[in-house]
Amino acid sequence: MTWAFGHDNSYKAEVEREAKEMKWLPVAIITALTVGLLLMAATAEGKATRIPFTSQDSPCTITSMGTWTYPDGNLHIRGLTQECVHPANIPQLVGTDYEVLNFNLDATGSGSLWLTWRLETQGGGWEGIAHGTVAGMLSAEPYGTAKSVGHGTGIYEGQHYFGEAVITAGITTATGYILVP
Repeated sequence: MTWAFGHDNSYKAEVEREAKEMKWLPVAIITALTVGLLLMAATAEGKATRIPFTSQDSPCTITSMGTWTYPDGNLHIRGLTQECVHPANIPQLVGTDYEVLNFNLDATGSGSLWLTWRLETQGGGWEGIAHGTVAGMLSAEPYGTAKSVGHGTGIYEGQHYFGEAVITAGITTATGYILVP
C-alpha cells in the first residue's frame, strides 16, 4: 500500500520527527520561565538599598540570671536576660536592646550561644535571633563571635537586619547592613 506521502514509511517518519520536536518544547518553556524568574529576582534585589552600620551593646545590665544547670561537668544557661544601651552610627539602630541569652559551655567557659533580641528605637524597632561561639565566659574577659538576623517593626516594617558581632572583654561590637526593599 502506498500512502499520499510517497511511500509507506513516510507517515511514520513524519510522526517521529514531530514527536522529537515536541519533546524540546516543554524544556524550552521551562527554561525560559526559569530565566525570567531569575532576572526578576535579580532586578528586585538590585532595587533594594543596603545601609551599612556599626553598633555596640554597652553597657549592659543583667536583669535575670536565668536557669543554670551543670550536666556532666558542663554549664548550661537558659534564659539569662539583659538590657543594653545600643549606640550605633545610624539612627535606625540607636536605642535599648533587650536580650534573652542561652549558652552551652564546657568547664572552661567555652561553647555555643544563641539568643533572641529586641531593639527599641525611636518610631519602631527590630526583632531577631543570633547564634555563635564564645570562650572565657567564666572569666572577666569573655570573647567570641555571632551572626544575627532580624526584621524591622513600626516605621522599619519590611526592612531586614544582617549583622556579625565580635565579643571582646564582654563588649559586643557589630557590623552589618539593613536591607530596605
